[in-house]
Amino acid sequence: MSEYAELLHVTPKYLSEVVKEESSSTALEHIHEQVMREARNQLLHTHKSAKEIAYHLGFTTPSQFGRFFKRKTEQSPIQFRKSRRTEH
Repeated sequence: MSEYAELLHVTPKYLSEVVKEESSSTALEHIHEQVMREARNQLLHTHKSAKEIAYHLGFTTPSQFGRFFKRKTEQSPIQFRKSRRTEH
């Protein structure tokens, strides 16, 4: 989140406070929602590997992306892709 605050020329704390005040969610929650939207989109609509998606989204390692994704969806990125593709 500090990168976003830096781009806006404010402190991370100030950014969090303003976003929380206006939306009842934290800035980090908004960032995570956007990352998840992009991850889901790429998993469903591209042939990129989970590793490629992880690096594209700025994760340091594919396993870090996998843990983040699983925490949010209770599925690994690969399980998510397979389950959604078989639904269609």
